[in-house]
Amino acid sequence: MGETAVIRDAEALIALWVPRLGLEAWDISVKESETPSPDDADRPFATRAEVLCDPTYEEARITVFPAFAEISEAQREAVIVHELAHCLMEAQFDLTTALLDGKHVTADEATRTNEYWTERVAKVLIRAWGHDRI
Repeated sequence: MGETAVIRDAEALIALWVPRLGLEAWDISVKESETPSPDDADRPFATRAEVLCDPTYEEARITVFPAFAEISEAQREAVIVHELAHCLMEAQFDLTTALLDGKHVTADEATRTNEYWTERVAKVLIRAWGHDRI
């Protein structure tokens, strides 16, 4: 499948928000699914997008579903920002999931995850107030 207007719109929003969220080091790609999310069978609403993130290698792939094309530009922007925010949160989610699954997590791993997430939030806050020196 070639590049579509939906892909171009998503890529433009990603390009706009990646520096705002401090995700410049990440390799973020987007693909379009021609079919609805399999998760929609159990939901009263249509999934617009989803992301697979790997914070260790700073890679992410956002999949946009047909419902993404049916919403307003402002809603599409909110969806992309939501999916990119998962990149900020994924390390904490992985740590929490490991603990809930009964896996041993060391204090160093928890500290490293906390510092990673705190640094990302700090960069977002600094950029939100116009200080782009970092």
